[in-house]
Amino acid sequence: MSTTAVPIPPTSNSGKIALWVGVAALAVIGGGLAWQGTAAVNDRGCSSDAFLPSGGAIGDVTTLESGARFQVIRAGKGANPTDSDVAFLSIKGTNSDGVEIINEPQMPIPVADTQVPGLSAALKKMQGDGSYRLCIPAKLGAKPPVQQPGQPSPPNQATAMRLQVDMLGFQNRTAVEQQMRAMQQAHGGVGPGAGAGAPPPPGMPAQ
Repeated sequence: MSTTAVPIPPTSNSGKIALWVGVAALAVIGGGLAWQGTAAVNDRGCSSDAFLPSGGAIGDVTTLESGARFQVIRAGKGANPTDSDVAFLSIKGTNSDGVEIINEPQMPIPVADTQVPGLSAALKKMQGDGSYRLCIPAKLGAKPPVQQPGQPSPPNQATAMRLQVDMLGFQNRTAVEQQMRAMQQAHGGVGPGAGAGAPPPPGMPAQ
């Protein structure tokens, strides 16, 4: 199975590598979807139609402490990731109106820094090779879209984020950063556009 290349930003003066494109993408999606709605609007997107009927291998829908709703579609194996890990996800998602907002076959996400309320706690309940559904109510969002000068105010509306997440694997964040740094050095220390990619999940070959 091949991996999807992820651009690596240049190393900062402190020598730490920012993680990464996935964090930025999820932050934009989360901030643009969930904001300023009434309680009724906030909750409607995470109703039962966002999930599969439980039974057999498919688990019941549970509500996490954050308010996000979580369902096991296929149980994984082994340990769960922690705040010190980077999770490698295949992730698809829509808003509550069914409009696709994300479709990434491999996205590396630091568990502690997902920028999406409820996602970090959900990742820590997942296992490698598991498949899950997650619905993040709009009320968990933080900021409305920025109003541009001379433009009308954005509409006061909110929508939930419905995610289908396959956990491909996870790895210690420090080890991942070391791999990325070594890959940068192997490519002359340059950043995006040099053909370097993120390290693959554990058990998956590099390109």
